Amino acid sequence: MKKSIFFLAFFIILTAFILLSNGSQAFATGEAGIKKSAGRLNISVDPRIELLSVVRLLSGVSEKGHAAYDTVYKKAALDHFKKFKKHPAVELYKKMTTSGFSYDAPPSAMLHLSWPDLKVKIPFTDYLITRARGVENLNKMAELFADFAKKSDFEAFYKSNADFYGSLLDGAIKAIGKNDFAAQLESYFGPGPNSYNIILAPILRRQGGYGPSVKSPDGRLDVYNIMGPIGADEKNYDFGGTENYRSLVWHEFGHSFVNPLTEMNSAEVNLYKKLFDPIAKQMAEQVYPEWQTSVNEHIIRAVCARLSAINLGESEYTNDINYNKSRGFAYIEDLCAVLAIYEQQRSKYAEFKSFYPQITALFKKLAESNLTEDYYKLKFTGTINAALSMDPSSYILVVPDGEKDAKINAQIVKSAEAVKKMFMKKAKILKGSEALKLDASKYSFVAYGTKEGNSFIKKHMESIPVKIDSNEIELKEKVSGANLRFITCWPNPVDNARAIIIYTAVKAEDIAGINSVFHGPTDYVAADGEKVLKSGNYKKSGGKWTLK
Repeated sequence: MKKSIFFLAFFIILTAFILLSNGSQAFATGEAGIKKSAGRLNISVDPRIELLSVVRLLSGVSEKGHAAYDTVYKKAALDHFKKFKKHPAVELYKKMTTSGFSYDAPPSAMLHLSWPDLKVKIPFTDYLITRARGVENLNKMAELFADFAKKSDFEAFYKSNADFYGSLLDGAIKAIGKNDFAAQLESYFGPGPNSYNIILAPILRRQGGYGPSVKSPDGRLDVYNIMGPIGADEKNYDFGGTENYRSLVWHEFGHSFVNPLTEMNSAEVNLYKKLFDPIAKQMAEQVYPEWQTSVNEHIIRAVCARLSAINLGESEYTNDINYNKSRGFAYIEDLCAVLAIYEQQRSKYAEFKSFYPQITALFKKLAESNLTEDYYKLKFTGTINAALSMDPSSYILVVPDGEKDAKINAQIVKSAEAVKKMFMKKAKILKGSEALKLDASKYSFVAYGTKEGNSFIKKHMESIPVKIDSNEIELKEKVSGANLRFITCWPNPVDNARAIIIYTAVKAEDIAGINSVFHGPTDYVAADGEKVLKSGNYKKSGGKWTLK
């Protein structure tokens, strides 16, 4: 009997071990709930972050990039927790966000708490205490969040969605595949942190992510990438493919290597603060409001560009440079030139820490160079993503003057209105003829329709080296299909710092819903329905864009 009990217990323990080791879903006491792994990357839907997401959702607080997708999961959360909109945790969250405790600060604070009791497991950093305006507010937040979780039965909600969370993790593991993005980072920077952790956060924010880090008891860092989805339909969230995970891992985890070095060298870095003045407006629009933060972003983006050159090729490197320069990261190309020296002299510089003085030396050189306006002049150089990430308030959504079929025309207008509601709330909607009367130097444009139905598109397609005929799209190679669509970006001819994006098709009925075609990383996309047939970038030389 004793022997049977022993073997039963052994079997249970062994089974649990196997389930955990092969990445199956698991509720771990004192750790973040449902987790799987892809090589060295730990991937989870963290209950602490989901709890924060729920409180934030109930608060109505709107931040740049907040979750805008109306999904079954979001509706289920609102339904389950609707009785707790006035809970003190929600009220405190609203109050703290208006005082500067926003964006990266709340999720970072949550990672300092244990689960499920939400006690302070790791002392809050000075950064978080400053953002929260005192440790008392952070302690109060932890206390009230614990009360909210208990009274709302958050654990029941979380467990009821275990299968849904598991499907998100499966998608991430499939996208990452056998790629070792962490190894690529460490190969470039040197020895890395204690652990790499990706947290999928379906309703915390839309696109992008946060990259907090938490110091483990042994003094090493556990680094995190809290990811929002890049898209969603009613039932499903899209966290992107391999490219999205690669860029976010490189960028967000890269901060764990770069930020501490900038902090260690802050006295010298701040000697060159005047370099921030010419780019302050563009940086502030992207939530980089001061010089030191901007320095970190410049370095991270330069390293990611160099990693693209090493791992993906020169074309991707060029795209990265052009994209970031169009976003106001004026010093990135000079930084990349210095980083190339680092890559060539790794016998001298074993890790990035030893090379950092060369970074500050560059800033010193730039500060003493009396850089002209031409150095800072922004030019739109692609891609569609870069165009879409410009200030939404500067956009005009251009709809047809009149497609032949009035019903189809109305569908296109409705589709543009949906884009405005979700992504460009401050944008105006005008007909093509109305848009042509504007002072174009003040705006970027997103235009929908055919050449025949939208006079704005008809005018600007004359400059684009692409022909759209009755049954084919002529690039360097002709593409054909039953439902041909074409998406492209182009510099605004009146102000080449601004952009024009055109969504068109051979047939007007194929324009409504065209945003569902995968696009963004390139300058143009030709598709048959939702199937991408051809995508690429224009050749940019002498100020002219041509087909390669």
